[in-house]
Amino acid sequence: MNLSIYTYEEALQLPGEIYECLGGKIRNQLFLFKNGFSIPKGWILLFKNNLTNEAAFSDWLEKLPTGKYIARSSAPDEDGIKSFAGIHESIFFDKKENEMEVVIEAIKGVLDSYHSEKANKYRARIGQPMEKRGFLAVLVQERITPEKSGILYTFNPITSMKEMIIEAVPGSNEKLTDGRQSPDLILYKDGIVTIKRICPNSKKECLQNKEIMTLVSLGKKLECLLGSPQDIEWAFSNQELIVLQARPLKI
Repeated sequence: MNLSIYTYEEALQLPGEIYECLGGKIRNQLFLFKNGFSIPKGWILLFKNNLTNEAAFSDWLEKLPTGKYIARSSAPDEDGIKSFAGIHESIFFDKKENEMEVVIEAIKGVLDSYHSEKANKYRARIGQPMEKRGFLAVLVQERITPEKSGILYTFNPITSMKEMIIEAVPGSNEKLTDGRQSPDLILYKDGIVTIKRICPNSKKECLQNKEIMTLVSLGKKLECLLGSPQDIEWAFSNQELIVLQARPLKI
């Protein structure tokens, strides 16, 4: 079979040799899910060689509820020591009633990005070959609509100080991650919270103190569980903390 589709629960039951083919980003998401962290609802698509028109894919497409989604890459070592940040595509799409083509194009765009010139050059530079067994994984997740979101670094990579850095913006963090919006900047060290900067055009801090301490607790837990400083993308939606992504922080 050229395509397998898994829920998070199903993927956690896969044998080791198949589990490894899911790629770094998906394995990280499954680790978060297994350890009780809230992550966006999603599905894991594992292709053998490329996108096909198999019945399993068509059936999944028909059952996928209407709504906003993101299709994300998950290369073998993505979001690991070699981050692959910005190398492969993540594609937003809206699934509407009886409209399948937009979903297919988004997933195909992610699959094609595995073989882009940029990706091939990056792999050659870091000595990371493409998955030799021909498996390609795509993570499709629901897009949440957060009240506020941002990035948490559990270690300061600029000063090499053991302090947390929190960047926060109202709404979605897309403009933050691509550099279009300046965030609130908050430092946490030895129990002391310092507001270093407030987002331009904002009259007050984005985060309440309780939310800051919730993020600090998250950072401590993930750093302890994963054994190294972490780069964490987060969001608050309906007052619930959602972990969008966690990967080792490059120091």
